[in-house]
Amino acid sequence: MADEKDRNFRVYFYNKFGMSAAVESKKYIESFLKEERVDIEKLKLFVLKFPLPSVYRLDVWKVLLGVWPAERSLHKYAQDARRQTYTNLFDALRVMERVDDSTPLPEVYLKMHLLNENLLPLEDKNLMIPLQNRTFCSMSSAVINLTNDPIDQFWITAQFYRHVQKCTDQLELLPDAVLYYLKLEEANPKLCELLQEQSIAIPLSEWFQSCFAGVLPESSFERIWDKVIGGRCMVLVYVAVSIFIIFQQPLLNMKNSQEASEYFKKISVNSGDVLVNKALSLFQKYST
Repeated sequence: MADEKDRNFRVYFYNKFGMSAAVESKKYIESFLKEERVDIEKLKLFVLKFPLPSVYRLDVWKVLLGVWPAERSLHKYAQDARRQTYTNLFDALRVMERVDDSTPLPEVYLKMHLLNENLLPLEDKNLMIPLQNRTFCSMSSAVINLTNDPIDQFWITAQFYRHVQKCTDQLELLPDAVLYYLKLEEANPKLCELLQEQSIAIPLSEWFQSCFAGVLPESSFERIWDKVIGGRCMVLVYVAVSIFIIFQQPLLNMKNSQEASEYFKKISVNSGDVLVNKALSLFQKYST
């Protein structure tokens, strides 16, 4: 039934617009968001199958992540409510002297999130030890570069983090899938052996938990997050596979894990675009 719905939607889109015109894709999303009640499932399907116009990316994310309700008439009410909660959380942290003007924004948003979840520790001493807190800050740093609106920065990060946490069981299975798809893509056997024997420890779990925030350049990660928000965490496997294939020669020449860790902190914008294009190509190849 789901396959038939998927096929019908694709046929409709191809017939009505044709995939050659990005402007038509933009018009389609625009009309979608103007509906009185957005069809969430169809919107997810669109995000998974077609490139999302950047001009509407944040609006689509907010609807799919629940920052805004599906009903368009309630968007202003929801935004006002989000703004009020943001203000209350921020002011509370100020009163408690847990943040000040020198506190980095990702840390501010982490503390606001923890306070909102009744999880804020009594002191900051070990705040960044838990992986989930570091993950939240990585996501926050990425989102901050997409919008100047602090309300959107906080709520998109918080809701995206919750969305990913719901996929924890799936994320735990992804590292094993990387080697499988590398072999399908006929990657260098020496590379597969290196990864299988863990001769160089690659922080795959951290990459998957943060959805490659802090690894992929700012201009690239959002196209991967589109698919994650659409409900397909599996796209993260194809990003890892693409990284290993594109950078396999440098990887094979590395002597230790520290060298690998430092190398992948410096992925250029051009390299980021190339590997995301390859990852999305693999996503389409193995998702059909």
